[in-house]
Parts: sequence; structure tokens; C-alpha cells
Amino acid sequence: MRSLAVLLAVLTNAAAAAEIVLPASDRAGLDLAIYANGLTVVQDRRPATLAAGASRLAFPGVSGQMIPESAIVSGEGLTVNIVDYDFATLSPDALLRRSVGHEVGVVRVNPTTGEESVERATLLSADPGIVLKYRDRIETKVPGRLIFDEVPDGLGREPALAATVHADAARDGEIALTYLTTGLDWKADYVAVLDEAAGRIDLSGRAIVRNASGGDFTGARLSLVAGEVRRISASPRPRARGEMMEMAAAAPPAPAPEGLGSAYLYRLPAPTDLADRQSRQFTLLNAANLPVEQRFVSESSAQAFAAQAGEVPPSHPNVSVRFANPSTDAGGMPLPAGIVRVYAASGETGLVLLGEDRISDSPAGASVALETGAAFDITVQRRQTDFSRVDLPETVFESGWSIELANAKRRPVNVDVVEDLPGDWEILGESAEHVKTRADQATWTLTVPAGGRTTLEYRVRVRQ
Repeated sequence: MRSLAVLLAVLTNAAAAAEIVLPASDRAGLDLAIYANGLTVVQDRRPATLAAGASRLAFPGVSGQMIPESAIVSGEGLTVNIVDYDFATLSPDALLRRSVGHEVGVVRVNPTTGEESVERATLLSADPGIVLKYRDRIETKVPGRLIFDEVPDGLGREPALAATVHADAARDGEIALTYLTTGLDWKADYVAVLDEAAGRIDLSGRAIVRNASGGDFTGARLSLVAGEVRRISASPRPRARGEMMEMAAAAPPAPAPEGLGSAYLYRLPAPTDLADRQSRQFTLLNAANLPVEQRFVSESSAQAFAAQAGEVPPSHPNVSVRFANPSTDAGGMPLPAGIVRVYAASGETGLVLLGEDRISDSPAGASVALETGAAFDITVQRRQTDFSRVDLPETVFESGWSIELANAKRRPVNVDVVEDLPGDWEILGESAEHVKTRADQATWTLTVPAGGRTTLEYRVRVRQ
């Protein structure tokens, strides 16, 4: 009985409490920690003058995709009793639904004179169709437009959260609202400019932040979190929205990452505005003159269990651009996952796109490899020169292979010839020494002269 009495007292005080609106324009601070998976931690601080006892605090301008269960309202000497969420915003559909049971004005236009007249009716239903009760009849078709006397209670221009709190004493101070929301995300995007002659590469990274949460965030300090966070709760249903607007921001100093458990956090150096349906770009990193190695990789699966039927068409090796992400001590930083576009400098045409690749999250000091496409001026021709089962057990096969490499470049190149070999394999003979790079893989590195050819021959025995 005591618990029930306490609950009734809280509800009575909540009903009697005057509502204090804390406008978003008066924020004392706003911090957004945005994860790449679409989750954001919002920390919103607003000034408030409270009397002792119960007050109802309204926070307009919260995200329309707030996860309600995550909200925390806090302040010195405050006890939170009730939290209400109202994401109904003013729209024609919402206005109709909230006006059911109330009188509206129905405008009729005389088709001959064009004169307008207004007749009063009660809105009985708005979904799935409109039903109007006039003084002497009920109609289901609206002859003209509807006029509403006022905006129904609880229907605002923007999503809002309200909390009924109890203050131990009168106070001036900040009230903190912390919550999770979906609708914001970010991704990393990179541009790499390769200088083949110097063996160097310049890498620049941008963070592209998008807001589709249904709310504006003004003067927000942004922190971008790279890494995965486990989630088991469902996301709110997304609000309807139009196309995203793209806006390139000025290039501020690159942020320094901070370790955050298994993730990394990048704090942008200055507050920024992030409007709903807006996308902005921020400088993430600039690393110039990194040593780079360009390699050519030709990989194929050897048909070692059967004789090869006919000639296999020639192929071209993939181009691999590899560089070391500097260590933290050397000015490096963890690279968030993203797309890297690799360009080559050309004296006549400026920059030429070599290709693009996606990198995974890469720590500082790690090696980064980018596959940019196929080298059309290097040709690889694989031929099976022999296949034998003579005097061999039923599960053992032997085959001989010849791999010819032709280089049309004006400089010599190194090509990694990678053969994926099935079963339990053994190289019986080879014209160049291989490296067992994987349990099912052998790799030969061959130098092909400018405008010349090189041939690799090997014989392999495999067991099923």
C-alpha cells in the first residue's frame, strides 16, 4: 500500500508541475560520439532555473530516431520521476489524427461564383479515410479544404522529450540529457597519389558524416568512433526523409585518435553544425611521402587432379600497391576502414585514376596493400606440360607446368606467381625457388626484363 501511495503522490505532483521548456538554441554544450554502424551517443547540456520541488522539463529538438530506453536525465540534486517521449511532429497527417473528436471548419467553394463558405463539422475518423459529422448528416468525402482552430496539445514542430523531476532546493545550473540515437553515421574515404618513379605515395583521408536523424545539431563537438560495438536492441523505425545534401567542409587540422577499448575515437578539433539531411566532409589525416612498393601478382588455381583440356587464355597480373602505415611514434595513426582511390601523377593530364580498393581497420605501424586493377602490359600464359598417373597410388597425381611472363613495360618488373595447389602437395622440381606462403599456396617471385620474357617451370605431386 505504501508503494501505491508513493506512486500516486508522484503522479499527482507530475500533473501539477509547471512545464519548463529548455530550448535547443540555449544549449550549454552538445557532444556527439558517432559510430560507423549508425549509432550515436548524444550528450546534450541545457541551462535551467528550477524551484524546489517538482518540475516538468521539456527538451525540444531531440533526435527523431532516439532510442527512448537509453535516455538519461541528470543534474545536481535532481531526482527523475517520469520521462515522456513525444516524437509526433506537426504534419497534415498528424494534425488530422490529433483532431479526431474535435470540430473543424469545412471550406466549400461555389463553382459558379467562386465564393467560399465555411461549415462546422466534427472529425469522426481520419484513418484510413476522413469521416465528418455535420449538424444534420455524416459525410465521408471532403468537398474542399479543412480549417483547424488550433494545434492540438503535444503536437510540436520538432521531436521532444519531457522529464518530471524533483529538485532538493532551488537552483540554477545545467541539466544533462544523454541518449542513443540512430540516423547518424560516418565513413572514411581516402585519396592516394602514387609517384611510381620516386617510389612514394601521398595519402589523405576524409571523414564523411551524414545526418538523417530527423533533427538538427548546432554547435556540436563531434567524435568519430572506428570499430564495432555490439548491439542487441532494435533501432527505431526511420522517419521519412528526402535526399541527402552534400557539403564539403573546410579542412581543419587532422584529429588525433584516442584508444577506446577495442575501438578508436577521433575528436574533430572544432564544433560544427550538422543539419538534418546533410552530409559533411572533414579532414581525417594527411600523410605525405610514404615509401611504397608496387608489385604485380598473378594468382591461379592449378588443375592438378586432371589433364588440362585445351589452351587456357592468357591473363594479366593484379597491381598491388603496398606501404607501411607509420607507427604512432613516427606520426602514424590507425586507419579506419574505407575506400581508397589511387591516382598516379601524369605530367600531361594531371592525375589518372589507377583503381580503388577497400581497406579494413588498420592499426598504426601495420602494412597496407591496395589492389588497383590488372596490368594489361604484363601477360601471363599458363600451360600444363604433363599429367601422369603411371606407377602412382590411386590418390596421387603428378603434373608439369610452364608459366610464361611477357613484359611490355619500358622497365623490368617483379611478378609474384601464386599457385593455389589442392590436397597434400609437394614440388618435385622447379626452375626458380618457391615459398610456401600458405598451406595450399606456393609463390614464386620472378623478374621480367623490360620488353622481355621469363618462364617458370615446375612439377608438382598432389595427394587427395
